Amino acid sequence: MIRDITDARSARADHLTGLNNRRQSEHEGAHLLGLRNEEPVILIMLDVDHFKAVNDTHGHQAGDEVLRGIAGIMDRICRQSDFAGRWGGEEFVLLLPKTDTEGGGDLAERLRNTIAESPFPGIGAVTVSLGFAPAAEGDTLFPLVERVDDALYRAKNAGRNRNETVLLGGIELE
Repeated sequence: MIRDITDARSARADHLTGLNNRRQSEHEGAHLLGLRNEEPVILIMLDVDHFKAVNDTHGHQAGDEVLRGIAGIMDRICRQSDFAGRWGGEEFVLLLPKTDTEGGGDLAERLRNTIAESPFPGIGAVTVSLGFAPAAEGDTLFPLVERVDDALYRAKNAGRNRNETVLLGGIELE
């Protein structure tokens, strides 16, 4: 018996970037947090800085190329066990199983630097802001997403092109 799973795969993938879509990211995040057995998990959220200006100045096709380029960088930098998805618009998420805060910070900084150093044809440099946090004991996905989203917007408000960590019991800037 042969079964075509093309539709099932396409229902999980973001049509523009090829990464997992938000629905699949939510599913995988909830699943990963439910199975982690006290092992560390890091969630990273990144947002393209001044993305509206990219679209307004260079057109939506150029903006789409930026999103595809960032997805490609994420795919190259992440480990096979990591989970990358497009959260929506110009926001992306990474779930890093078996990763402590230091490892999450290293990856976030490597992503930030690689994206900033990668020229986008016809556009030039693009930067991203990132927020990340470790999952707390008993965490479900949405409280973790809320903490990471808060960290992301702190990074944007502090000048963009940076990352910020939310540690349990406090905030630490990277």
